[in-house]
Amino acid sequence: MNTSFVRPFGVAVLTALALAPGLAAQNPPSSRLSTAQVTQLISRGDPQDHARLSAHFNALAEQDAADAKRHTAMQQAYAGSDKIVAVSMRGHCKELVSRSQQSAASLRELSAYHRNLAGGATVETPRAVEQPGVPADAELARLG
Repeated sequence: MNTSFVRPFGVAVLTALALAPGLAAQNPPSSRLSTAQVTQLISRGDPQDHARLSAHFNALAEQDAADAKRHTAMQQAYAGSDKIVAVSMRGHCKELVSRSQQSAASLRELSAYHRNLAGGATVETPRAVEQPGVPADAELARLG
């Protein structure tokens, strides 16, 4: 069989499989909240509100972790090719993996923070919130 046909076909199949879970999930999980809901829960600050915020940020962290796995698979699909497009896509996927992993870590930290507040603990503000611009308005819009 002609390998010049098999390799691009394999990349296309791997890419489609990597993207399929995201395309299949048409309805967001019930733990995901809108920006308005997040703002409202933060302003009220009741223990049950913090529990909902914890679940929300955990769901977003899981989504980012899944994104990192998909981009890792796509990066590997382009391995072994020295074509300009493949080299470019490997770099692109590597950057997306890094960003998704960083985002997931920050979101898990926020989830733990709200979980602790829900349990009545006095906790320090997480590093993800203390950093200037994290989460920025654009990030809050994405989270909502």
